[in-house]
Amino acid sequence: MFILVSDTSILIELDAHNVLKHLFKLPHKIVIPDLLYENELIVLVSCNKENLLEWGLRVESLDADEMAVAEFFQMKAKGLSGPDCVALALAAKRDWHLLSGDGLMRKFAEREKIPCNGTIWLLDNMLEELILTQEEYRLTLLALLNDPACRLPPHLIEARLSAVASRD
Repeated sequence: MFILVSDTSILIELDAHNVLKHLFKLPHKIVIPDLLYENELIVLVSCNKENLLEWGLRVESLDADEMAVAEFFQMKAKGLSGPDCVALALAAKRDWHLLSGDGLMRKFAEREKIPCNGTIWLLDNMLEELILTQEEYRLTLLALLNDPACRLPPHLIEARLSAVASRD
């Protein structure tokens, strides 16, 4: 089991593809910094922020040391927002994993040796844990592949789709 610090892009993407509620069925704790919870989760379609708490989302505040790390990250990483750096700092200082769909954030996490996963990893886990059926997994991947707003690398989605097709 991991403690996963989510940025908002992951939650919004899972929500847009009707699998957000399934995230909280995984054997991981999902955490979001209070700053992101209060200010960034404004475009959820299938639920409201309070539903996320009911499903198991934990909201965490950063202490002064963690906020100093977030400020340091923001100075160090051009292009990352304050909320991005808050999520990165929380994951880094508490030795938790980061969940992000933001490419720049993921590259920065890699440079800083912060374990980071994204949407496809979560979907793979949902399939492995039998939270999603193969058909739900396939349909979600197809929806992501055909979503013009999705920034996931198409070749990664296509590889998963091929693997599912070969199991049939």
